[in-house]
Amino acid sequence: MHEEAKKNRFTVKERLFKTCFKLIRFSEKVFFIFPIKARRIIFQSYGHAVGYTCNPKYICEYLKKHCPGEYELIWAFQDPEAFKDIEGITPVKHKSLKWFYYRFTSKVVVLNEGPSAYIAKRKGQYLIQTWHGGGAYKKVGFARGDITPLWEWIYKTTGEDIDLFLASGEIPGRTSAWETYHYKGEILPSGSPRNDILLDSGEREEASRSVRERLGIKDAFVVLYAPTFRNLSENLHDVFSFRELKEALERRVQKEVVFLLRAHRYNDGTYQTDIKTIDVTAYPDMQELLCASDMLITDYSSCMWDFALLKRPCLLYVPDLEQYDGERGFFTRIEDWPGLICHTAQELYETAASYNEAVCTKKAEEHLKLLGSYETGTATAQVCDRIRQVVRGIS
Repeated sequence: MHEEAKKNRFTVKERLFKTCFKLIRFSEKVFFIFPIKARRIIFQSYGHAVGYTCNPKYICEYLKKHCPGEYELIWAFQDPEAFKDIEGITPVKHKSLKWFYYRFTSKVVVLNEGPSAYIAKRKGQYLIQTWHGGGAYKKVGFARGDITPLWEWIYKTTGEDIDLFLASGEIPGRTSAWETYHYKGEILPSGSPRNDILLDSGEREEASRSVRERLGIKDAFVVLYAPTFRNLSENLHDVFSFRELKEALERRVQKEVVFLLRAHRYNDGTYQTDIKTIDVTAYPDMQELLCASDMLITDYSSCMWDFALLKRPCLLYVPDLEQYDGERGFFTRIEDWPGLICHTAQELYETAASYNEAVCTKKAEEHLKLLGSYETGTATAQVCDRIRQVVRGIS
């Protein structure tokens, strides 16, 4: 495509945004007068910097435990005051002057979403993209059929800033890195740092005990309902009866069933249910909730990949499958995913009342094998070894 034709693909508004991003990136070079600190690492979890969570958290915790005092650990938060009691880190206000200073003087940058298009990367910095989802499910970035020219430019620009991309598996690495960002750099076949806890029996049991005690559900059969982000007007948590689902499950497991409800961070977390449930949308660590859950109910969320490592029953409630596939699209066939597919509320109740644990375990194992899982419980150590190499100038 000729340059003039490429230029004309953008709307006037998109051209304005693109120009603004470029001007901001250029103006940020004023911070380049400050030297990069070799042992300074800055972390951010999700674009809105709302929590101490996901892969960046587990990398940070490992460094604090195994390399005490060796690194200066900076964290970006929207509300740094809420995290001031976390030992060993320096919390800073996201997008503040102090944040810009630390962002451009840190040797290593650790993120779990794409770097922002308005943030430049200095020569000599090393950006690690840990990503925030395993598996290969709903399409993202370049892979989406409805991506606009502006977002193509954003993904291309941010993809070029990445130095190392973590992969949870062979196919997930390809879809998250290449098909999402057109990233051509190094992919580390490590697995996801946040999933190490799921593969360590001691840490897994301790996390489960802690969550259950905190929520007062020690002896219950715990079901985590965690649907993904959607642009649809219909809220899926309104279209089936939790009461009927509870009754069906209790016939199957012969004990009290408790529901934990976790909304996607971009969706409304207010659930309207016909029985008492526990909203854990604000709970800081999704992996701990997975450890405590006997069953996961989701739709197209990548949390099913993490849960598959536990080999526990997973139900996929997908009444909007055709519509969602048409709007978003999938990287892999839903039939190959690690959950039992339920197209209707009635199917959900019936499956809950009759699922076979051995079938669920086999489905999870086959899925992990099909996608070429790299999850071995050593992801955090692998990434931190690379950080040491980068800081020492070996890589």
